[in-house]
Amino acid sequence: MLDHTSRRQIARARALLSLGRYDHAVQASHIAWQDAANRPAGADMLDAMIDVHCAAAMADMAPEHFADAEQWLNCAYNHDPTNVRVRGLLAERTFRHAVELDRRGERDEAIEALGKCLTWDPEHAEADALLRRLNRGGRNRRGRGDVLGQRSLEPPP
Repeated sequence: MLDHTSRRQIARARALLSLGRYDHAVQASHIAWQDAANRPAGADMLDAMIDVHCAAAMADMAPEHFADAEQWLNCAYNHDPTNVRVRGLLAERTFRHAVELDRRGERDEAIEALGKCLTWDPEHAEADALLRRLNRGGRNRRGRGDVLGQRSLEPPP
């Protein structure tokens, strides 16, 4: 259970989240966790800090924010590698990034992101299906299995 000081500090981090100041929220949650580390609230504060990391990472799905989201989720994972929720969010955030990359026509980048997603969750059915579609689409569009954009030396018919 969080003590008064810990509740106040994590409330500040959550307020920053609600303002869209995700990086500051993550930083504030780190400070709160470090401050609580030697108090009985330390373990609960770790969970609260990880919650802030996860919320910040999932708040904005734009590809431009993926690097930050991935960094925050990896940070949470490093704090608690046993946290199944964090692994699931790493997979889901990476999958959503791949979907957006595919929508933008950035096929190779989408395939790379799907590979990362499936590393976090090998049973992610949607990622597996999209990866199969993109790989199949690459062969169909470019001919003769030239998946990564290598063109055939033969002229088109």
